[in-house]
Amino acid sequence: MISRRGAIGSVLALGALPSFGFAQANPKWPDATDTGYENAPGYPGRLTPYNGAPLVADREYRFIDFRGATITVPRVNFYGCRFASNWVEGWNVRLANTGVTEFRFCTIEPSRIAAPPNAVWPSAGAGENVYGGAVSAYMIGHTMGYQYGILQVSGGLLVEDSNIWGFGNAIVLFGSARKTIRRCWIHDAAHEGPGAAYHQDGPGHLDGFGCSNVLIEDCVIASLGNTNAIAFQAGTYNNITVRRNFLSGFGYCVDMCHGSAGNTSLTFEDNIIATDLGWYWGPLYTNFSANFQKAGSSWSGNRLRVMKGTRPRVGSNGQFDPTDHYKYVHPNGVYSSTDWTA
Repeated sequence: MISRRGAIGSVLALGALPSFGFAQANPKWPDATDTGYENAPGYPGRLTPYNGAPLVADREYRFIDFRGATITVPRVNFYGCRFASNWVEGWNVRLANTGVTEFRFCTIEPSRIAAPPNAVWPSAGAGENVYGGAVSAYMIGHTMGYQYGILQVSGGLLVEDSNIWGFGNAIVLFGSARKTIRRCWIHDAAHEGPGAAYHQDGPGHLDGFGCSNVLIEDCVIASLGNTNAIAFQAGTYNNITVRRNFLSGFGYCVDMCHGSAGNTSLTFEDNIIATDLGWYWGPLYTNFSANFQKAGSSWSGNRLRVMKGTRPRVGSNGQFDPTDHYKYVHPNGVYSSTDWTA
C-alpha cells in the first residue's frame, strides 16, 4: 500500500529484486516506506506550519511545513520537512546562497493534490506499454504541479532520503560546489501540458553550461515523461558520478553528459535501467562511448531489467525482448552478456 503522500507505491516489484537477480546492486530501493518527512526518525505525527519569519543561517529546521521556499542564507539544514508548491512556471525550492544546504527526510510535492492517480507501482499498469497521450491517466495535470523541485542556482547541496514528485524538473544543478543526492525517491512528474510546456526530467542540468562535482547514488528515479531520468544535457561536465540507481521511464531515460568533448571524470556504474515504466525514445540519449573511453572515466556494471509483460514502443531505440533481461547495457546502447570495456 502507498502512504498518504506516496505516489508510485509499495514498490512490490522493487522490493522483490532478489528474484530478478539484482540484489547485489541494491537490496532495498527507496520508496514510500523510507523517504520523506513521514518516515523521518523522530517524526512527531504532524508538521508545524512555517510562521513566515526569515530563514536564519546556520540553523536546522525540523518537521516544518513550508509552502515552497527561496533560500538565500548559508548553511541551512532541513530535517523531516515538507515543501509544497503550485507555482506552475516556477520553483518549489530555490537555492541562491553559499555553503551547503541540506535536505534529509524531506518531501517536495504539489500543494493542491495529495497523490497522482493510479498510484501503485508501476503506476497501475502504466509500465505495461502506456505511451503518448495515454499517459495523462497516470499523471497529475500540468496545472496541478510546479516546474522545479529544487532549483540549485548556487551553493552546495545535500539531499538524502527524500521524496520528490509532481515536478516538471526534479532537481536542477549548477556550478562547481559539491552536490549529493542519495537514497531519494524521485517519481511521478506532472503531465507535460499543452505544447510540451514541461521538459520533464529527473536530476541534472538543462541550460547548456554544464556543472561539476555531482554524486547521485542509491536512488529510484522513475516516471512517465518526455526527457531524461538522468538529465545531464548539453554542456561541459567534470566529476559526475551516477551509481547504484534504479532508472525507468521518461523519453530517453539516461543522458549521461550528452557527448561534449570537454567532459572529464565521469562515472556511471552499477545502475539498473528498467522497463517498468516505458521510455518513449530509448534507454540512452546517444552513444556515450567517447565520454567513457577517457582516462579517469568509468562505465561498468550497468544492467537492463526487463519487467514481465513490457515491450518497447514501436519505433523507439533500445528495442528489447525478455532474453535481454539482466544483460549489461553498454554506453553505445548494446545489450550484452559481458560488461563493457573501454
